[in-house]
Amino acid sequence: MYFGNLIFFDGFNIVTEPLRDQDGDPTNKLVLNTFIFHTFILMNWFNTFNCRVLDATCVFKTINPFENPFFYIIMIGELMLQLIMVEAGNSSLGSALLGTAPLTPAMHVTCWSLGVFSLVVNMGMHKIPLEKFRFADKIDLESGKQNGLIDKYYQRADDNFKKYNDQLSQPNDD
Repeated sequence: MYFGNLIFFDGFNIVTEPLRDQDGDPTNKLVLNTFIFHTFILMNWFNTFNCRVLDATCVFKTINPFENPFFYIIMIGELMLQLIMVEAGNSSLGSALLGTAPLTPAMHVTCWSLGVFSLVVNMGMHKIPLEKFRFADKIDLESGKQNGLIDKYYQRADDNFKKYNDQLSQPNDD
């Protein structure tokens, strides 16, 4: 949100800038919102490939369209719908109906690059040894038993809350 304002535009107030100008044309804020929307959907779209295989560092090893054709039909449908929604921003009717704005080619490349980057994050995540997360074995949120790590902080917060309420309920001698 903030860096897109600095990278692609001369600068505008992201809070007070209207989405459309007096003529009904999209302003930089609507273009930035479309950019963020497109990037978010592409990141989720690529992350869907990441989630298919939990133990592989390269998610493209297991691509077989005949194994689960519905998955690929849905993925292609999602991508086509997303591209239609973003491209509708190029027309005034599509922009008004869907609330999107035209993106520059540089913005499209940036959106796709950020989306593909979720694949890189997945590969990097698989390189982190699981031993680094063994502390999570001590956290048991399901059984109702006392958890030293969680309950210590919960008890401290509860004590501070009670102390604060006691201070508020005591009459002020001023």
